[in-house]
Amino acid sequence: MRGLATALGVFALTGCVFPGGSSDRPHEDVRIPVPDEVLFDADVSYEDDFTDGSNYVGDIEVDADADPGCVLDRAYALLRQGRDASIGVSVIQDGVFTRGRDVGVEGNQFMGELEDRYGRRPKDGVFVEPETPPACR
Repeated sequence: MRGLATALGVFALTGCVFPGGSSDRPHEDVRIPVPDEVLFDADVSYEDDFTDGSNYVGDIEVDADADPGCVLDRAYALLRQGRDASIGVSVIQDGVFTRGRDVGVEGNQFMGELEDRYGRRPKDGVFVEPETPPACR
């Protein structure tokens, strides 16, 4: 038991730095997210929960003449400019839910897949009007 305590003590003293860890990253890799209040209003919120992690969640209710897939795809394009978080947003139209899988995207996809769909995320915290997302074309 004493050997384990010594090993843990030595590990703690090393600063817990691993190759590729945060201390190895150049300063320019730091990304500033676009502020939440720029990206959405009361229909969507950001939640950071110990068990569920970081998530954008909410339901966006749209009129009967709206294209729910387009609205949802645009919401994903906007929200991914914000914090590093999963997206769990739905669109409701006449009581019918449209979710990410309905338009070919899930909120927890790898960043590369989302980048292929929506383009690069801004690094300086300044909102960029997204290109027309696939479900709106």
